Amino acid sequence: FFFLLLYLSPSFFLFLFPLFFLHHPSVLLPLFFFFFFFQAEDGIRDAQESRGLGDVYKRQLKGDFDGTGQYGMELMAPDGYTLRSRDGDGAWNTSMESAPRAVTVMSSGPETVEVRVEGVAAGSAVETWTVLVAAGERGFGLETIGATVAGSSAVLHNMGTTPLSVFGLYPEDGVVQMMNGKNGNGYMASTRGLERIYMLGGANPVSDLLAENATSGAVDLQPQMMPGRLTMLFSDGHHTGYQQVLVGTAPNGTLDTWGNGTLSNSPPSDWTSRIRISPNNYNFPPGGLTSSSSNLPTNDLAALMAGIYGSAPGCLCTFPNSPSCPGLSGQALKLGQIATTVNRGLNDRGYGGTYNYFDPDNFFSTTALIYSGDEFLQGQARAVIERSGDLLCVQEVQKKHNCSYGQLPHHFEGSTPTFLALSGATQTGPNTFWTKSALMYARNSGNTAWLESYMPTLRAAAQFCFDLIDPNTKLLLAPGSLMIDVFIRANYTADSNAMMVGFLHEFAEAEDAVGNHTGAVGLRKLADDMAAAVMAHMWDTDHFVTQVDPDVMDCASTHSCRDFVDYDSNTIAVAHNLTDTMDQAKAVLSRIDNGIQKCSAAQGGGPQWVSEKYYGPDDTTHGNVGDSCSAMGRIAWFDAKARKAVGDVDGFQAQLSTMQNDLLRYTWMHERYGCDGKMQLNRTAAYFEYPSTVAILIREVKYGIEIGFGKVTVDPMVSQPFSYHVGNVNVEYNPNGTSTVNVVTGPNTQYRIHGMDASAEYIVSEGCADGTSAVQPDTVGMLTFEAKCGPVSVRVRR
Repeated sequence: FFFLLLYLSPSFFLFLFPLFFLHHPSVLLPLFFFFFFFQAEDGIRDAQESRGLGDVYKRQLKGDFDGTGQYGMELMAPDGYTLRSRDGDGAWNTSMESAPRAVTVMSSGPETVEVRVEGVAAGSAVETWTVLVAAGERGFGLETIGATVAGSSAVLHNMGTTPLSVFGLYPEDGVVQMMNGKNGNGYMASTRGLERIYMLGGANPVSDLLAENATSGAVDLQPQMMPGRLTMLFSDGHHTGYQQVLVGTAPNGTLDTWGNGTLSNSPPSDWTSRIRISPNNYNFPPGGLTSSSSNLPTNDLAALMAGIYGSAPGCLCTFPNSPSCPGLSGQALKLGQIATTVNRGLNDRGYGGTYNYFDPDNFFSTTALIYSGDEFLQGQARAVIERSGDLLCVQEVQKKHNCSYGQLPHHFEGSTPTFLALSGATQTGPNTFWTKSALMYARNSGNTAWLESYMPTLRAAAQFCFDLIDPNTKLLLAPGSLMIDVFIRANYTADSNAMMVGFLHEFAEAEDAVGNHTGAVGLRKLADDMAAAVMAHMWDTDHFVTQVDPDVMDCASTHSCRDFVDYDSNTIAVAHNLTDTMDQAKAVLSRIDNGIQKCSAAQGGGPQWVSEKYYGPDDTTHGNVGDSCSAMGRIAWFDAKARKAVGDVDGFQAQLSTMQNDLLRYTWMHERYGCDGKMQLNRTAAYFEYPSTVAILIREVKYGIEIGFGKVTVDPMVSQPFSYHVGNVNVEYNPNGTSTVNVVTGPNTQYRIHGMDASAEYIVSEGCADGTSAVQPDTVGMLTFEAKCGPVSVRVRR
């Protein structure tokens, strides 16, 4: 729900406020009442009707996502939503300077409210505004009809807001984002079709990223998309927002780049426009989320959505001309590249000028985009994946670059691929995690046709890793660290080998999905052989050692291996079920939770720390110990999956809560955490990894929603009823009632729903088939059945 106070003139206000609510078992209906205030000699009459929401002289837009009447902070900038015109004398006029002629309540009922405001004028431009509100929606519609008479040379709508960062989503072209574009670089004009704009975040990342948010909230705009009509995004260091240019053009050379927002004159004209405005008191865009459906607890939903929308889209450099992407700006082609941070000023990005790290960094940002359930953002993830795949080391690329067959670029410097890490190391991580990103896209988008066509490229990338597996030892001979490039690791390393076991199983599922069942069987057999070899050669009492050298294969049994008790490799091993027994898996996590450095998440540090023993200058490339005392989101992800594998709910929640609370408090997060459990201020600000990790942990681990090839799993960390409605994923989970699953799947999908009552019988119905079937869970409460089509509904019968 929302609170709207439209400032129509110094003497006239339109106050829209949900006075009370009607509660229905499945729908919360707001009934809206309108209050009109006229300026009198003795001030505002009946001012108590404003209910303490502020001076009615101010333009106000406030969100109340929970619908409890607890409205958030002000989201409208001082000049609000206005009509502006520039007449022949060059002066700008605004609709704040005169009163409208008439305001009429066209309809007012329990389902819809419509109000018409006539005579909204700015200089010689005049409009009629119609405000539309519908029950169950989180925003309102604004339709305008207007025209100019002789004398107007430029006319626009201006929507100014208080959140600091603006994001523009252009469905045919890509994403643009800006925060604090000062010094004449705060406006971007474009005639490309603009479908959605949102503004969010309130801390000032220039002066102090970790200051409490000055404004906690977001505004989500969905204008009528009209390619060819000029629009402007702006973030000028004071306010953010959107301008829809109704009359006027952009000077030559100023389109699709950040500049000062200059407009050239055009002849008088008439126009119509539509826009939907959705405010929120949390830092995520609420458009698409209705109040008629229950959803996750607010803190979980807010963290999930902020983790998806606050960082990853702002890292994208997919828009033509790549505005404010160092090393790419000015290139006319659309490049599927993604940076490591949001844009905090013109060309101000962390690791400036480098892109598409999959070691595993951008695995997390692309996964966050995919978990939006939004087709456009999923397509943006695919564009990034394909960009790196286009430069895979095969054929002409291999001839041009010094790389091994099938090797993925470690990252891009500008638009040029490089196959070595910043440290100079060669890693297995880029090939592994890039392939996982591609499979993640295929599974969650349901685009199996793309998977089939892209499998030759994925096989070449996977083969780079498979070729490193020694056929005799069944262990991968790694050239470097899996995902912490500055740590010197080589030979039979626990990180790459533990990762490869899970990767082989995952790639086998993809081979099955495209009909290569023989290949899938071989991959699973290799995975089992590798798992056995890892246990045989790398297990040392209560953990897996850092590495085993080919000439000392028994070092683990003699406790003589090079060993830092790495938390990354050990959590990967437990997450991928490499231990022979559950007691061994629990022993690994116990060793981590009681580390001698006192820096693990269980000890108040993290989440999650890199190793028990310190990697010193001699243990790192070029003596770079920057990651030796830090916690990483990537390790927190594997740690969470390991906790789930052993049923450690408290351990999982301990580390999630630290990250989640910081995300909700600050929106943008630093690259690493310290031993004190706080973000390290000397590490890159506004980095995507932790926000993306939080979103992934909430969906995958806490609520256990995973979409596979021909398989859907719902396995929450705790078996309690929940509702999940985000994008194209809709799940209602209730072991003691009715559960429904509606996701993108193909025919004949297997469903696995965990946490059900093992003593009960469940009735399954399909969306496209008549009749029902009775299914009994197994002894641990997992309900397994196959459906020809979705959605499926499962209800308990006792």
